[in-house]
Amino acid sequence: MVVPRLVRWNPPDVGYIKVNVDGSCNTSSGFCGAGGLLHGCDSQWLAGFSMNLGKVGVLAAELYAIRQGLMICLDMGFNYIWCESDSKEAIRLCLLFVIPLHHRLAVVIADIHQLMRQSNRCLISHVFREGNSSANLLAKHGVTQVDSFKLRHEPPTFMGSALLADSMGITFLR
Repeated sequence: MVVPRLVRWNPPDVGYIKVNVDGSCNTSSGFCGAGGLLHGCDSQWLAGFSMNLGKVGVLAAELYAIRQGLMICLDMGFNYIWCESDSKEAIRLCLLFVIPLHHRLAVVIADIHQLMRQSNRCLISHVFREGNSSANLLAKHGVTQVDSFKLRHEPPTFMGSALLADSMGITFLR
């Protein structure tokens, strides 16, 4: 018997930036996107991004999202980073002590390891998709956007209700 649980987005601890990321693939076309957003401890929007990745597969999209999110954090001068993804496999690969050189995404995984070392402190953890809906919206937008990469300094209007739910701590049943 599956026990239902309540899930919500949680802000980062004081001093940390939280970057929520996601990858998305359209099952009929095979095209993939990635997206993510940076929040401060008071839930304020700091930046967001979306990427059109072509036909790379969902695991690659998840890892590209993690890499891009970490790069943006460091480029903006943030060194205490908490990255959340709803992909357990991507997180597992990021937290390996030894990079599997035979893996088809070894270069991306190595990039993530390097970015993690550049920060003062970098946490990577799992979040259920119900607590990652804002990042999911950006990733889905990336699948169909014309530009290969878009950095957003202001939240797009299509994210209004998801961001409001995040900031208000609204819970969702899983």
